[in-house]
Amino acid sequence: MTRTRDNAVACIGAGNVGRAWAIVFARSGLNVRLFDTSAESLNDAVDKLKGSATDLEAAGQIDSAKALIARVQPTTELSAAVNGVSYVQESIPERLPLKQAVFAELDATCPPDVLLASSTSELLPSSFLQVPLHPERCLVAHPVNPPYLIPLVELCPAPQTSEVTIARVESLLTQCAMVCIRLKKEISGFLLNRLQAAVLGEAYHLISEGYCSSDDIDRVMTDGLARRWSFIGPLMTGHLNASHGYQQYIELLGSTWEALIDSMRTRTDMSDELISQIVTDMCARIPVDRISAAQAWRDRRLMALADHLANQDTLTKFAAK
Repeated sequence: MTRTRDNAVACIGAGNVGRAWAIVFARSGLNVRLFDTSAESLNDAVDKLKGSATDLEAAGQIDSAKALIARVQPTTELSAAVNGVSYVQESIPERLPLKQAVFAELDATCPPDVLLASSTSELLPSSFLQVPLHPERCLVAHPVNPPYLIPLVELCPAPQTSEVTIARVESLLTQCAMVCIRLKKEISGFLLNRLQAAVLGEAYHLISEGYCSSDDIDRVMTDGLARRWSFIGPLMTGHLNASHGYQQYIELLGSTWEALIDSMRTRTDMSDELISQIVTDMCARIPVDRISAAQAWRDRRLMALADHLANQDTLTKFAAK
């Protein structure tokens, strides 16, 4: 995608996701207009952005924290945020009427060739993209938080979204070091959150029925499944767990997986008692007043992981010639 106008994009919403998107774009050399209706939220976002940029520089992943910060311009004026931009990334709270109102205003304010994308993690694009007069330039670009450290972004079109829009957004985000996947049609939660929901549902079942603790669930992932999934994924895991590939894997273990899947309780009652237990467990490990510091620690660990993965071979070396 050719960068036009002021080589600028707008990030609407200065929460955790919006602030992280601002880093994605500023890191790639774009000027970023970071908008929020709250000056207090903007000030907090800029403070946290400075900390993230400093960590990125220390990790050797950007040349200059100062230069990155200089490319982000906070504003409480929506018209100033979108003036002269070629792309808008919305990251406001997941409330349908609010999404509809914001996209209607963006559609009325931005010229028809400006791309409008939502970070929504659950709402069907057709539920709020019926409002704009130019829905063909709108879609969902759902990231993983924080997107400047986890590159996956799910592109989910509404029925009215044009193929040209999808291609232009994919081109822009790829230039910004994001890894795009395209959904063939819309579904609530998209791919990542549906898979995450399946894991969480069974986790709630196992905890609520007294099979394990909250800590056990996290350790099974961090010390077990995630070690493989971070670089080969669950399907490739099966393919490599059999000497003759996935067909043999299913022949050996297919009935076992079917029995386990039949016994899954991914729809577990999220009772007040269960949630209170998990909240207590989580707060015992990380008190709420330490979450901001723990987020910074998490992000530094993700920086180190990204550096490690970037310097490893990939499975493509084994692909058929």
